[in-house]
Amino acid sequence: MMPAKRAVEEEAFSHDSFSARDENDARGKKKKHTRKTETDDEDFLVRGGVGTVRARRMVDSSAIAHDGARLRERLQRDGYAMLRGFLNARDVDEARKVALAALAESRPDAFVDPKHPTNGLLRPNARSLGLLARQDVAARPEMQRVTECDALFRVAERVLFSDDDDDDAFPDASSSARGGARPPGRSGFKKRKRPRRAMTSAYKWLRAVAAGEFTGVHTDRVFLGGGDARLVTAWIPLGDVRMADGALMVASGSHADETFAGVRRTYGASAAGKDGAQSGWLTDDASEVLAVAKRARRRLADSEKDTRTEEDAQYEEDVIDWRTCDFRSGDVVLLALDVTHMSLANVSGESGEFGSRVCRARVSVDTRWQPEGDDPDPRVRLWRRQREGAVETVVLS
Repeated sequence: MMPAKRAVEEEAFSHDSFSARDENDARGKKKKHTRKTETDDEDFLVRGGVGTVRARRMVDSSAIAHDGARLRERLQRDGYAMLRGFLNARDVDEARKVALAALAESRPDAFVDPKHPTNGLLRPNARSLGLLARQDVAARPEMQRVTECDALFRVAERVLFSDDDDDDAFPDASSSARGGARPPGRSGFKKRKRPRRAMTSAYKWLRAVAAGEFTGVHTDRVFLGGGDARLVTAWIPLGDVRMADGALMVASGSHADETFAGVRRTYGASAAGKDGAQSGWLTDDASEVLAVAKRARRRLADSEKDTRTEEDAQYEEDVIDWRTCDFRSGDVVLLALDVTHMSLANVSGESGEFGSRVCRARVSVDTRWQPEGDDPDPRVRLWRRQREGAVETVVLS
């Protein structure tokens, strides 16, 4: 699967870029049915694509990163789990250097100082940097040390498998090159406990985002929903990524909320077009998401017997619980397949911090994970799995 030629990514205003008066004037109506969490705090303005919305900081789930049951509960509740300092920060910083150095070789025109690109400073007219197509960079050892590290394999297994998973038919070594589960009774299959191993797609969604660019509102299902449903994304900021640089933003609970029921049944059942990017977006404006969700919910109700309760109707008065934050090197965000998310627009050049209209590149990578043996999306054939401490490529058809 070759998603997106362009890495247009979501970005947000740092909430320091607004005065106290602006904060008070723009606060608007409070959410009526917001789920209270450990880190509820004041909201702030962010640039969600071409629109502006209010958001709050993500819940930090790093304290439960090694507790599979609680981590799964967090994902089921919020649709995301942010893990502070989960990865080796030095490895992440080295991966960032490799990505920016490779980009400076192919796009020296984009950098303020192409001979010393590791600060990520871009010229005002830099656009469409093209890092997504550089799978040669994604396959570099310095990058794989981050994207295919043992810690990610283990956390993927903790969220993909539960203690309630049933035993399944699993092929013996001579039965199938694919290594996937099949119905019992088929030749070559033995009834035994299915290994709880995760695998990750060989393709990595490596992005460098310039001024004004963002990724629109979407769910991962439209890009990778053609296989079995047990799939999780690990979004990794390569280096520190502030909201102003174009951080990840998630609509907390949107994978299960009644507000998004129509979106999941219509948009969520579609697939991205050939461009692999904009055709998969719900919208490019975060401020439109609630209206889009309400219209989809009404169409769903009109097409079926309307069994909405008074509680369902209350959701129509709700607002989206957008969550984002400033990320540091070593942080990871796990995303459920159906959670609505985007990236903030890169507005780092608007403050003048680095000079007139000079912006800081947002560098990140998405990795996809699912259980070995589950059917993958047919568009993704190359997968990576662990065997005896090493990671190897397997072709699934």
